[in-house]
Amino acid sequence: MQPNLKKTYKPKVLFFVLFMFFNLSLTTKPAYCQVLSQSIRGHVTEANTREPLVGASVIVVGTDPIKGSVTGIDGDFIIENVPIGRYDIQISSMGYETTTLRQVLVSSAKELVLEASLEESTMVMNEIVVKDKFSKDKPLNEMATVSARSFSVEETRRYAGGLDDPARMVSAFAGVASGPATQDNALIIRGNSPKGVHWRLEGVEIPNPSHFGGVNVIGGGLVTIFSSNLLANSDFFTGAFPAEYGNAMAGVFDMKFRNGNNQNREHMVQLGVQGIEVGSEGPFVKGKGSSYLANYRYSTIGLISEILDRDQIATYQDFSFKVNLPTEKMGVFSLYGIGGKSFNKDEGESDSSLWETNYDREQFEIDMSVGATGLVHKYNINSKTYIQSTLAASGTGFTMDQGLFEEKAVRPDQYIVDNTYRFTLASFLENYFGSRHTNKTGFYLHRMGYNLNLKSYEKEQNDLVQYVDDDGQANMFQAYTQSSLQLTPRTVANIGVHLLHFSVNNDLSVEPRVGLKYTVNPSNTISFGYGLHSNTEPLNIYFAKIPDAQGDLGTPNKSLEFTRAHHIVIAYDHLFNDHLRLKVEPYFQYLFNVPVEKGTYYSLLNFTREPFFDKVLVNEGTGRNVGIDLTFERFFKKGFYYMLSSSVFSSTYEGGDGKRYNTRFNSNYLLNILGGKEILVGRSKNNVLGINGRLTFSGGLRQALIDKQQSVNDKEVVFDYSHAYEERDPGFYNIDLTVTYRMNRAKYAGIIAVQLKNAFNIQQFTEYVYNFRSQQIEKDYGLGILPFISYKIEF
Repeated sequence: MQPNLKKTYKPKVLFFVLFMFFNLSLTTKPAYCQVLSQSIRGHVTEANTREPLVGASVIVVGTDPIKGSVTGIDGDFIIENVPIGRYDIQISSMGYETTTLRQVLVSSAKELVLEASLEESTMVMNEIVVKDKFSKDKPLNEMATVSARSFSVEETRRYAGGLDDPARMVSAFAGVASGPATQDNALIIRGNSPKGVHWRLEGVEIPNPSHFGGVNVIGGGLVTIFSSNLLANSDFFTGAFPAEYGNAMAGVFDMKFRNGNNQNREHMVQLGVQGIEVGSEGPFVKGKGSSYLANYRYSTIGLISEILDRDQIATYQDFSFKVNLPTEKMGVFSLYGIGGKSFNKDEGESDSSLWETNYDREQFEIDMSVGATGLVHKYNINSKTYIQSTLAASGTGFTMDQGLFEEKAVRPDQYIVDNTYRFTLASFLENYFGSRHTNKTGFYLHRMGYNLNLKSYEKEQNDLVQYVDDDGQANMFQAYTQSSLQLTPRTVANIGVHLLHFSVNNDLSVEPRVGLKYTVNPSNTISFGYGLHSNTEPLNIYFAKIPDAQGDLGTPNKSLEFTRAHHIVIAYDHLFNDHLRLKVEPYFQYLFNVPVEKGTYYSLLNFTREPFFDKVLVNEGTGRNVGIDLTFERFFKKGFYYMLSSSVFSSTYEGGDGKRYNTRFNSNYLLNILGGKEILVGRSKNNVLGINGRLTFSGGLRQALIDKQQSVNDKEVVFDYSHAYEERDPGFYNIDLTVTYRMNRAKYAGIIAVQLKNAFNIQQFTEYVYNFRSQQIEKDYGLGILPFISYKIEF
């Protein structure tokens, strides 16, 4: 029923592939004694107004003699003939705070194109405003106070186990866990269900952007439908979000695509066991400032099928792009898009003597698609105000037809058609009233459409039973206003309010948000954040057809109100030096108005994936998540980095019976230890060897106790929900390894990458299953090692 990669693998095939790739790296002809160089270009703006900053000084720290440049009238700069390597780029201007872009890579194949903004130096009460020195992970959103950090592609791409998947990369952050199944990238944030994660692209909400998204867990999938090669620095939030973010309970991933090179065309091709990837970027017309960026991937899970010895036929492909069109008088237009298709098929096993579990009996075909596109217009009204408007469309399509073998014949088991679309009009106005006050006010108007046809086999009827059969439209409206206020030389307040209305249930939520940040000195800050948050539920819950006492079918869940939550976070940041920091964040979340089934344990806080929903719910449940996140991190410097992120927490809820239980996601603890080293190799030190590792420890997820006797009688796992979520699955640990080798040449660069998720093939418990042969309940384990091995050429 899901793209569940099999558990076995063929080590001889894997070792052969590894040998071939490393042999390729050793036999590539080196560029002896050749000094390679590249240009650094970029654009510098004023942080609040987004206006070009003229006369800013840009210096490449560590070059001898010092190389640098000054921005021109359009805010652009260029520094030529910079030797390849890693450098800090320092940008400064009179009356502005100096910023440093740390350890950026200058390579031979691609120009380094940077975008930076400088904050104005300010005075309050005749005192210079005290600014902290935290810059490496500072969120792009200036209204963010707590539980937020920038997602630096340069930094996180090194994380072992990331597989070039942004969702997997952020799972290294404190408070963020992924499930034990290697093949799933769902994010469990501070004990919340993955369905509460809010995904955005270019400022607009999008569906879960994953291949096979939601097949196993709502909010998760195999990999995201675009490569991390397209991402610019983005923001990731784990709680108490600023006022512009709504319809989110667990976290927010606010992603942005970078602009393509607007002066030179550059390309890349990557071949690997997972498939092929090609990318291109460059100007439409040189000298006009316009650019394009495009990327296409096709995967048949290629050699992975041989390595993993799997029977399913899984393929996916995706295409992503961004076009940037600046004009002289009408502002900047940009067009972006992502689209992915996924297909999985399993013929099943007809011979009952070969069955071990129900998975062997399943015959299914899954066809999925997801996409989003938008047109963005940004216009500077004057030097203090700009407006940005977006017209966007997105949608998902999911079809699954599944049967079960019964004595050589296949009986229907599940049939699902779940198609949704959304048109969005979004706009915001940002005003810079001066050094002490910035305001951002905007709205989102969504027109949604859906077509749901969900059927499942029921023993009593011996046939497929209709659970949902509905199509129609719905509207969602969101509005917000938020201000950043410099109250004193050391204190900043970010305050705002968010409004959410949904036409299906006609519910309205008004949500205050407050953030306070006190800078003790440039190396120490104390912050506080509070927010009221709410979110809608999956559409199949609202439209589930459920019989009443007289047996008449109705949709009683359409009147469900939003689940709501108070988020409270306190944060302490300490910077030991410019590359070593400590961050501690205790937090408390109180969830209320939670949909529960009256008189039972059931609560939507434990929701994973239930397409065939048949419960009548009421908004009478509560929940509580309390914990502390800790991050101790050395940012990349002198070729070395490491990070320790840990979380200790409790996640509980009150069901419809008034009793308190653990949530499904109450694993209690999480620890990540990761690090890596880059080594310059070769006679001219032009090549780079990267070695990265990650060790993860996590408590197991929760489930009800198993009724073993009833399970044996029914030949399937039967849970005793009078003991709901009392049992914690076995805790697990996982080791990921990534080795990269970059070969820089005068006209191109080649990169060999070996990325091993669960590198030592450690068995990870996923669920209990009934074994037909032993006639016992047994533990089932997810995919072991997941190898992504590739060769990429940039030119």
